[in-house]
Amino acid sequence: MTLLELITIVKDQDLSKEQLEDYYADLSILLAQLHNELGDREKERALFIDSCTEKTEAKKVIKWQVSDGGQREIVLKRYLKSAEHLQSGIKQRIYSKL
Repeated sequence: MTLLELITIVKDQDLSKEQLEDYYADLSILLAQLHNELGDREKERALFIDSCTEKTEAKKVIKWQVSDGGQREIVLKRYLKSAEHLQSGIKQRIYSKL
């Protein structure tokens, strides 16, 4: 399940506690996958910056950010923030059903 699918499903206010717990578990797996991929991008960034021929650190970082890997890193960071907020919201809804 993708993050966008989870966001759409969890908007439903009539979900049972069990459904919310299942989505919370799905989201936990998705968060782990996002963190793993972000780690790969960060390693890629380090190698990119190390091999970049630009003279200043700022230019190296900008070159990284406009590369495909850099763009993916930016998106992953936003997805992680969204997923963490969604997970917090699901947790609150689960506790409210106790």
